[in-house]
Amino acid sequence: MKGSVCMKKKCLACISTLKYKQVSNVEVVCSSTLKYKQASNVEVVCSSTLKYNQVSNVEVVCSSTLKYNQASNVEVVCSSTLKYKQVSNVEVVCSSTLKYKQASNVEVVCSSTLKYKQASNVEVVCSSTRKYKRASNVEVVCSSALKYNQASNVEVVCSSTLKYKQVSNVEVVCSSTLKYKQASNVEVVCSSTLKYKQASNVEVVCSSTLKYKQASNVEVVCSSTRKYKQASNVEVVCSSALKYNQASNVEVVCSSTLKYKQVSNVEVVCSSTLKYNQVSNVEVVCSSTLKYKQVSNVEVVCSSTLKYNQVSNVEVVCSSTLKYKQVSNVEVVCSSTLKYKQASNVEVVCSSTLKYNQVSNVEVVCSSTLKYKRVSNVEVVCSSTLKYKQASNVEVVCSSTLKYKQASNVEVVCSSTLKYKQASNVEVVCSSTLKYKQASNVEVVCSSTLKYKQVSNVEVVCSSTLKYKQASNVEVVCSSTLKYKQASNVEVVCSSTRKYKQASNVEVVCSSALKYNQASNVEVVCSSTLKYKQVSNVEVVCSSTLKYNQVSNVEVVCSSTLKYKQASNVEVVCSSTLKYKQASNVEVVCSSTLKYNQVSNVEVVCSSYS
Repeated sequence: MKGSVCMKKKCLACISTLKYKQVSNVEVVCSSTLKYKQASNVEVVCSSTLKYNQVSNVEVVCSSTLKYNQASNVEVVCSSTLKYKQVSNVEVVCSSTLKYKQASNVEVVCSSTLKYKQASNVEVVCSSTRKYKRASNVEVVCSSALKYNQASNVEVVCSSTLKYKQVSNVEVVCSSTLKYKQASNVEVVCSSTLKYKQASNVEVVCSSTLKYKQASNVEVVCSSTRKYKQASNVEVVCSSALKYNQASNVEVVCSSTLKYKQVSNVEVVCSSTLKYNQVSNVEVVCSSTLKYKQVSNVEVVCSSTLKYNQVSNVEVVCSSTLKYKQVSNVEVVCSSTLKYKQASNVEVVCSSTLKYNQVSNVEVVCSSTLKYKRVSNVEVVCSSTLKYKQASNVEVVCSSTLKYKQASNVEVVCSSTLKYKQASNVEVVCSSTLKYKQASNVEVVCSSTLKYKQVSNVEVVCSSTLKYKQASNVEVVCSSTLKYKQASNVEVVCSSTRKYKQASNVEVVCSSALKYNQASNVEVVCSSTLKYKQVSNVEVVCSSTLKYNQVSNVEVVCSSTLKYKQASNVEVVCSSTLKYKQASNVEVVCSSTLKYNQVSNVEVVCSSYS
């Protein structure tokens, strides 16, 4: 082979041919070694061994090595091994190495390995490395590996590294890896690193890794950037992100930024984020920013975020920002987020922002979210926002949602919003819904809305419905509406109905309505009915109505009926009506009847009226 052909192809192939004629059970063993040197230092070495057994194991083994050196230092080395067995495992192994150096220091290295098995796992492995240096220190390195398995997992792996240095110390490094599997999980992995150095020592480093699998979408991405300036304005910037989703979604994310200026305007900025979710999702996130200016407008800015999940997923997140200016407007800004996960899935999230300006408007903003999940599905969610300004408009906003699910279907939902402004319009709004279901059909539903304004129109509205069913048919229903206005028309309306049935037929029904107006017509209306039956036929019925007007006519009306039957036929009936008016006409009416029958026919009847 001539040197020009090797220069064009940059690879040398070794081809061997085996011709075999069968007789009966002939065994052939042949080993040969070929050494070949051409003009100056071209050398070929090839050794092969052939073993043939007809019955089961036909085997061919061939190994060859080729070394080629051209004018100065071009060298090609190729070695291959072929193993062939007829029955099941046909195997071919070929490894080659190519080293190529051009004028000064251009070098190319390529090594490949081929493994071939016919029956099930056909595999091809090829790895190559190429180093290229041009004028002064430009260098390219590329290495690739190819693995091929026929049955299910066709895989290609290719990794390359590029290093590039320009005039002084500009350097670019890029490495990539490609993995390809045919049947289910196609995967691509690419990692690159960029290093750049300018006049003094400005450096940029960026590395990224991408893994892609088709079937179960496993993905890993990592990118980082670093900037560093030393002499006057020292600056470091590093951001990296790694995402990995496998069976148990392992995720690592780390991003950091550091900016530091010393002499006049001292500035430090550092933000870092680490997220790591393995079996027990350990997560740490910290970001901080510090800005400090000394001479006239002293300013300090610090923002930090901490997320921490340990073995049992305990997570804490805190981010704060501090801005401080000395002369006139001192301002403090702090935002924090707390995520806390305990043994299994208990999570607490709290984020707060504090802004403080000294002269006029002190402002505090805090928003928090609480998520709590216990063993199975107990969940508590609470989010609140607090805004506070000192001079005029102090405002508090809190909204919370509580979801609680216990073993089977116990659920509690509560959402509330609180708005508070100090000077004029203080407002509180809270709406909550409570749903509670126990083992069979115990249900509690409560929804309430609270609106509160301080100066003139203070209003409270609460509407709740309670349904409670116990073991068999115990039911409690209560719905209430509360409206409250302070200045003139304060009104409260509440209506509730309660039905209670115990073991067999004990029933309690109570409905009440409350209307309250502050200025003149305060009115309360409550009516209730009680039906009670004990073991056999003991019955109590009581209904009462209460009307209350504040100024003149306070009225109470209550009527009750009692029926009582004992063992055989003892019966007591008592009904009473009470009317009560405060000013002049208090009236009480009560009538009762007693019937008593003994063993034979003794009967006692007594009725009274007053």
